[in-house]
Amino acid sequence: MMSLLSAVLAATLAAPLLLSLYVYVLIGPYDSKGALLLIMVVALVSSLAHVLLLGLPAFFLLRWRGWLKTRTIAAAGLLAGALPMAVITWPYPLSQRYSYSSSGMWHGRQVDFIADGLPTMFGWFRYLEGVATFGLLGVASALAFWFTWLYCRRGVAAPQSIRNFEAIGGFPDPQMK
Repeated sequence: MMSLLSAVLAATLAAPLLLSLYVYVLIGPYDSKGALLLIMVVALVSSLAHVLLLGLPAFFLLRWRGWLKTRTIAAAGLLAGALPMAVITWPYPLSQRYSYSSSGMWHGRQVDFIADGLPTMFGWFRYLEGVATFGLLGVASALAFWFTWLYCRRGVAAPQSIRNFEAIGGFPDPQMK
């Protein structure tokens, strides 16, 4: 139980810390104190909810299926981070077409994101960039969860039935002598 709580804490802290580092590098050390505090509070609350609602069920599902490996944990984190962002920020209007346009800066260049209610190529790039960013934050949180869980479980002895199975399967078990 303690390993699970430690892993949830590590996964919850991973995304806010990475976001704070990003803001610190982007804005600078002197102008970012208020922004860092706001990001930490908002990100901690949303990250904890995200881990509890999406991360833990994914972990238990992978554990139940016997698919607990680093790459499957990372893939689950990618999906758990990217899918909600992809749904929430979908650039097409769902009910009706709107006649509006939107423009802004994209990597130092003034571009149109939406023209006559439809996303432009740069609108799609911005959408995919946001989805990928949250997907990578999901991977970082999932790997923080996984490695913390493994670290905390390293001293836990396997049940007797597993030790017997490993000995039968050709893995030497010193307790079987």
